[in-house]
Amino acid sequence: AYSMSDDDWGTEASVNALMKVYPQLTRRHVSPQELGLGTIGHFGFFKPKSKKLWDEVLHWFEGGDETGLSYGRASPA
Repeated sequence: AYSMSDDDWGTEASVNALMKVYPQLTRRHVSPQELGLGTIGHFGFFKPKSKKLWDEVLHWFEGGDETGLSYGRASPA
């Protein structure tokens, strides 16, 4: 699960609450600055400027794990 430091809808408190419902997930908290971006926000993950994150997701879908993550911090729920 990804959370963005500049997401006004998915605030840290709301994501923390959501993660309690899905304790098996690993959370990635990403700031736009880590990607060299001005903003990501709530929907920015799906924009081409966030393509760096897409590679991580593809790695996971292909059977990889979070050891290959290159941005943000991974933490257990």
